[in-house]
Amino acid sequence: MKGALTWSQICRDKALAELPFKVELTPRGIIEMSPARPRHGKLQLRIGGLMEQMLPGGVVITQCPIEGADQVRVPDVCWIAEGRERYNADETALVAAPDICVEVLSPNNTDEEMSAKRSFYGALGCKEFWTCAESGEMRFFLPDGTALSASRISPDFPAQIIVR
Repeated sequence: MKGALTWSQICRDKALAELPFKVELTPRGIIEMSPARPRHGKLQLRIGGLMEQMLPGGVVITQCPIEGADQVRVPDVCWIAEGRERYNADETALVAAPDICVEVLSPNNTDEEMSAKRSFYGALGCKEFWTCAESGEMRFFLPDGTALSASRISPDFPAQIIVR
C-alpha cells in the first residue's frame, strides 16, 4: 500500500495482526510497536479487574484503540461509562475517548510521551488519565496535567497495585 495507512487498513493487514506487540499510529502516520513484558500484562489485568469491581456502571477494555484526526493511540486499560462507547464507521476504534485511560509504563516511556497521550485522550473526552509504574505505583491526572492525590471518578482506587 502506498502512503500512510489508515487504522482500518492496519487492522485488516494479516502480517501486522500476528505481531506480539502493541501497535499505535502516530500523527505522522508511522506505526509504533511496543514489546510487552509479563509484568506489564499482569498489571493491566489487575487494574482492569479492580476497575470492574469498583466501577460497575461501565465497561472495562484493555488495549482499546482510540482514533483521533491524525493518530490512533491504545491505552493499556480504559473504563467507559455505560452508553458512551462511540466507534468509527469500520468499528475498529473508538472515536470518543473513554472516561479513564490508563497507561502501564514501560522502561522506554517518557514524560513527554505520556503528556502527549494525556492531551490526545483529553481532547477526545477523557476525564482522567492514570499511569501505573512497573513498581505498581498509580498516579492520577486530569487531562490538563493536574496531578490528583486520588481519582475523582473512583476515589478508593488503590495507589499501589500488587501483582505476584
